[in-house]
Amino acid sequence: MGCFTMPRSNPPYLKFEVLSEAETMWQKAEEAAKGDPDQLWRVKQGHLAVRYAFLARLAEEVGASAVAVGHTADDQAETLVMHLLRGTGLAGLRGMLPRTQWRSKRTGAEAVVIRPLLGVRRRDAEAYCQALGLEPRRDPSNLSPHFVRNRVRARLMPVLREFNLSVEEALLRTAR
Repeated sequence: MGCFTMPRSNPPYLKFEVLSEAETMWQKAEEAAKGDPDQLWRVKQGHLAVRYAFLARLAEEVGASAVAVGHTADDQAETLVMHLLRGTGLAGLRGMLPRTQWRSKRTGAEAVVIRPLLGVRRRDAEAYCQALGLEPRRDPSNLSPHFVRNRVRARLMPVLREFNLSVEEALLRTAR
């Protein structure tokens, strides 16, 4: 989830419209891949690579030194659970880093990616956006039950909350 405003007269706004069209294209590709977990994984990874490459190019065009993404504390908790499910070492227990260097394997595009909301719960970020009258950007693929993260979010996290009402906070302590 990202929360921003941009005047329609500003040229990068049009690029965000193009990104929205690309998201629709990825949604259609996901629909076509239903039932094939390997194909779904490739679609999701392709979607992320195209999105980050787009953001890297846009950052370069507007002279930005970094790309800020909207990963929240909830995303961090989900990431830790996914790492634990697949089996991880100590590095996987740290979750997402607040600052990383991203590089496209295909195009060579690069960007510094920052995650300023890793300490903020999703509900608080959404409430902040709503209070300011801002419309969050949402990745449509986040609604698909075909991806592990989405199943962790929708099915596993509620079960974990039955054992610990503050499971996200407990997982975030692990990530520090």
